[in-house]
Amino acid sequence: MQANRINYCNSSGFLVKNNRFKSELLKKLLFRYKFNPLKNYEKNYSDRFLDNIKKPHTLCSFITKGKKCFLYCTKILNENITFIIESKISENNLFPKIISIPFCINDKDYYNDTLFSGDMIYFDNYWTFMIEDCILFKGYNIRENFLKRIEKVNNLIKNHIENKDISPFDIKQKKIFTVNQIENEISDCKIPILGVKFFTNFVINFNFNKNFKSNNNFHLNLLENYNYDKIEEEKDVLKDEFEENDVIFIKKTNNLDYDFNKKFSLKMEKSENYCIYNLYALDKFNNYKFIGISRINRIEISLHFLSIFKKKKECLVEARYNPIFKKWEIVSESNKKISSFENTSLHIENCNNYFEKERWML
Repeated sequence: MQANRINYCNSSGFLVKNNRFKSELLKKLLFRYKFNPLKNYEKNYSDRFLDNIKKPHTLCSFITKGKKCFLYCTKILNENITFIIESKISENNLFPKIISIPFCINDKDYYNDTLFSGDMIYFDNYWTFMIEDCILFKGYNIRENFLKRIEKVNNLIKNHIENKDISPFDIKQKKIFTVNQIENEISDCKIPILGVKFFTNFVINFNFNKNFKSNNNFHLNLLENYNYDKIEEEKDVLKDEFEENDVIFIKKTNNLDYDFNKKFSLKMEKSENYCIYNLYALDKFNNYKFIGISRINRIEISLHFLSIFKKKKECLVEARYNPIFKKWEIVSESNKKISSFENTSLHIENCNNYFEKERWML
């Protein structure tokens, strides 16, 4: 990973310069977790979203003047690394800025791919990263509701961050509140804000107009005097809008519900190269056919299989295909039936086609 040391926030960090490394990092998030840091998944407020906002237990936070970023904890060559990934690409650049920062978490499982979103805010001569949401947690997409996700944020900040002084910024949880608390929270808020964000089954941004002034008499007319007939008329438009954004994305990836992380049971044999193994699946005639080579990216797994191959020439493994490197990642030993060559080959084709159609990461 080629990186240059830079002044970053309150101290320093390492700016990643290698575009290939950036591309592979973004591909990993897109392929494995179907998350694109450059895509805006949020919606701007419209009257037709009012019913969503009025649902019980809707939670809110502020839209700040800070820069939207992602805090990404992962492993690079078996080393625990934390990155800040910016959500926008600067002019004349192919990829967003990615900065490696000193950051220490006492639970090493966080580095099995954990991703938080938030705002990098400069206020009162100090930089603070305000975490708003948890997107990935220890290698899994978060399927829980927003309240459960922010509990994970709270748990990280309260219990798992060590040596906070080495980080180039302070780290806090963004204030979360209910709809009926909006007026008081705006009056009490000390940081510059641009609007209110509503967390329903999707995120809705309500931006203040240019003449907005924060004061004790602020009255958010968002929930009053709306033409509900008009909202009913626009429901079909809303449906079309979602389909325009999401269904096109599904078409581009053949099928967004396809399990790109699917694991296969394969036979593994040693190759002539150290720590590189050949993998085989069974064809319809029960013959072993070569399906690719493995990439073992964790030392403990590599040592485990080195010890196995001192005693025997082959074993069964669970593996997951990685189209970034065109290799298989070994997950563990397997006691399952060996996967068919036809199904495994089709999976490889689907994975490779998926990336060919994503222009932003070329």
